[in-house]
Amino acid sequence: MCYPIYTQYNKASGIVGIPYNIRTDFYNDFIRSNHINVTNIRQMLRNNSSINPKAMLVINPCNPTGAVLTRIEMENIVKLCVEFNMVLIASEVLQETVCIRNHSAIYNHVSISKFISFREVINSMQEPYNQLELFSIYSASKSLLNFPSFRTGYLELLNIDSDICKEIYKHVSIDIATNTVAQIVLDILVSSSLENDKSNLK
Repeated sequence: MCYPIYTQYNKASGIVGIPYNIRTDFYNDFIRSNHINVTNIRQMLRNNSSINPKAMLVINPCNPTGAVLTRIEMENIVKLCVEFNMVLIASEVLQETVCIRNHSAIYNHVSISKFISFREVINSMQEPYNQLELFSIYSASKSLLNFPSFRTGYLELLNIDSDICKEIYKHVSIDIATNTVAQIVLDILVSSSLENDKSNLK
């Protein structure tokens, strides 16, 4: 199941989504529920030559379980994207609403893994995996302080062609900008995140 907003964007843009299964054992094994089975996805793509995927969407941490992908799982996803020439779209808006086991749960999200950004994972890998094209999504409305009224966030681009970056910048520049207060909130959240977690600087 994909988050509804992505499904609606697909319909509006004429994009055909290819659903993939995840390990779901919510009641019996909450900690390991909603993790991506890369082996099954690879087998599905190999067995269906008519499928020509352009991008893979990954929501990490998972909504609603809060399950966080491990570094090994993320590396396998990166390898899958490179193998099938897919761009990776990472929705990482819930990165601040997870906790480590034995710590107090935030919003009842539980995880045995610390959140790691796909940017960090890609930059730590060898060629050709460190050249994977990545679109990373972040939103202040899903931050730890929870600012639902501040409809602001950012799209981070990694290894994206400069001409494509220019077109994206042009597109967002003509859109309606969020209010000044929301922009200040986003700046504070990003700045504090960079200071507290050096992995974001990589």
